[in-house]
Amino acid sequence: MLQLLNALDPETGEVTSFSEETIPYIRSLASQAAVAIEKQQLMDNQKELLDSFIRLIGMAVDAKSRYTGGYCQRVPELAKMLRRAACEQTAGVYGDFDLDEERWYEFHLAAWLHDCGKVTTPEYVVDKATKLETITDRIHEVRARFEIMKRDETIKYLEAVIEGKDDPLRLKKQLDEKHRKVDADSAFLAESNIGSESMSDDGAARVMEISEIEWYRTMDNRLGFPRLNWKGRGGSLFSPYQLERRS
Repeated sequence: MLQLLNALDPETGEVTSFSEETIPYIRSLASQAAVAIEKQQLMDNQKELLDSFIRLIGMAVDAKSRYTGGYCQRVPELAKMLRRAACEQTAGVYGDFDLDEERWYEFHLAAWLHDCGKVTTPEYVVDKATKLETITDRIHEVRARFEIMKRDETIKYLEAVIEGKDDPLRLKKQLDEKHRKVDADSAFLAESNIGSESMSDDGAARVMEISEIEWYRTMDNRLGFPRLNWKGRGGSLFSPYQLERRS
């Protein structure tokens, strides 16, 4: 910059020294130029630091799951390829599409940060294989409740046979029908647990119907929990307790 302001001899046009009166102005200009250069360097360093931090977040997300490892690093590259292909179009829908340097950098940041929320997402959610899975797959808890209901029906059947309330063959037939229904409902929920992203209206209605089935517990469901967690776990013993609605 200062090279463009070199003093020239008015007679010969040759480069000469600055006069004593001009030197303070030149020093002031040089100082401002140094500040501007340093500011630009700081901005470049800050930008580089931000990029490194964003890449670190992406690597941390990839490290959380062996199933999606490298995903956050592949997406920016794929996004860059798509962006370049769109910008190179000269006709059609993307004929006028283009990104300036500022928008390209925003696009770059968005590609790297699109999945950053997974940094705080528990591993059992990131690697969720079924709808009911958390630290363990809660389908086992649902299946256990169906087992309890089957045993309850068996006990009712045996009590009815002992008391002679009805023909044993008729009671056995009713028991088998109830067991088949319980098994069918359990199998349906198990299949739904592995199912796709959506469920048919009939399937959703069946889930709601199953959720209304009552089973009985004889133990206080607050046991084993700190008192602070007792809220919302009330209910008297031997009271009907519905199957929890799962989705």
